[in-house]
Amino acid sequence: MNQEEKMSKILTKAVFIASGVALLQFSAMATAQVKSVQEKTVAVKAEQNMARGLAGPVSMTREQRLAAKPLDPSTTMGKPGKVPELSAEEKSVLAAAKPHMEDGGAPNASADDEARRDFSEEWKTMDQQDR
Repeated sequence: MNQEEKMSKILTKAVFIASGVALLQFSAMATAQVKSVQEKTVAVKAEQNMARGLAGPVSMTREQRLAAKPLDPSTTMGKPGKVPELSAEEKSVLAAAKPHMEDGGAPNASADDEARRDFSEEWKTMDQQDR
């Protein structure tokens, strides 16, 4: 294999590598644009759905606001849900339960070391005030 053939092979490999890199960059850019378009589409659809769900105009004049009547709370609150019935076993467990408090956990043994490391300036100031 002579010098020209070696250079030709190297040049061919370089062209293939460069074209591969260019294709990767192009595909990444195209993917980003598709995601951007999809996100915008989703946002527009969400806004359209919200606009359809609004009962009245988005902006009102002063006269319209003054003429507006208050909402009826009984219609805006919704219907109360049913309270689930407790079984006899659950009722007996609740009746037998006694309130109590659990003891706290052990303090962090390395708290002072962590404070010295994370807040060294403040720790130095505290040491100087204690003297």
